[in-house]
Amino acid sequence: MEQTAEEATPLRPDAVGTQGELVNWLRTLFYDSPVAIGFSRDGVILGANPAYLKLFGLGRGELRGTPLLEHIAPTHRADIVDRIRKRALGEYVPANYETRGLRTDGSEFPFEITTSRVALSDGPLTI
Repeated sequence: MEQTAEEATPLRPDAVGTQGELVNWLRTLFYDSPVAIGFSRDGVILGANPAYLKLFGLGRGELRGTPLLEHIAPTHRADIVDRIRKRALGEYVPANYETRGLRTDGSEFPFEITTSRVALSDGPLTI
């Protein structure tokens, strides 16, 4: 028997309690996730969790405000530029794709990206 997401999730945000507890719950989910999570606007990275920093060989404070393309292998940058442009224009861009990352030591690695565009009061973010 298949479960719905609500049934499979042991703790839902609406079951957390106060707004402060919800914020703490979401913060823990983000920072303690083993999955690399970053968010950007117009191709500029605004933040990321520790798993993201580790994946790219970055230390704390080395990421915010850097162009996303600095972390993409040169051979794959044109594709990422095209995706960012299309997303900014509201065009369809597949949410899942593979590319090659670039670590601070210059080594490249393959990775899969899953994106989502989130509308916020100060403008959209790409996660």
